[in-house]
Amino acid sequence: MKTRAKKTVSARVQEHMDDAQDLVSATADVAEETFTAARERLDSALDAARAYSREMQRKARAAGKLMDATFHARPYQALGLAVGLGVLLGLMLRRRR
Repeated sequence: MKTRAKKTVSARVQEHMDDAQDLVSATADVAEETFTAARERLDSALDAARAYSREMQRKARAAGKLMDATFHARPYQALGLAVGLGVLLGLMLRRRR
């Protein structure tokens, strides 16, 4: 389930970046200085967004591997933590009502 959600978010981000790239390509023949500056800023923003996306994916993978290794090394502590967090979350949600 998490993998599908991750793919959906990743696909949506990629779709937005593709749309922005299409916009840059569509305005490539416009020679006005304002459009040129806007296209350059958009290109720069797209490059930054791609770099940020790659970095977040790398960090998420590293965190997942660390969590997996920790849970395999100490399964009872992991189970206790999960139960404790579930109880805490349940209490917090019950109080909100």
